[in-house]
Amino acid sequence: MPTQAFITQEEVNPKTGSVYKTFFHIESKVEATEPEEIGVEHLLREIKEIPLNSLESSIYQKVQALKGLGGKIEEISLYLKDVK
Repeated sequence: MPTQAFITQEEVNPKTGSVYKTFFHIESKVEATEPEEIGVEHLLREIKEIPLNSLESSIYQKVQALKGLGGKIEEISLYLKDVK
């Protein structure tokens, strides 16, 4: 699987003394072990057996739940700012 990975390193500007981060690309590779590959194959078989409208409905419900969660997190954030 193609991936890109980076690490950061803090450096100090000798003229100003300010600290900044520099990103460096590192080689990375994602590989699956045999048990993981078998597990993915089983999941793909199950997905093929699920009717498409059921899968779409499940995805829609998850998206709605995540939107609701995002709203709650924003509400908590505002509350914490008020408390501060």
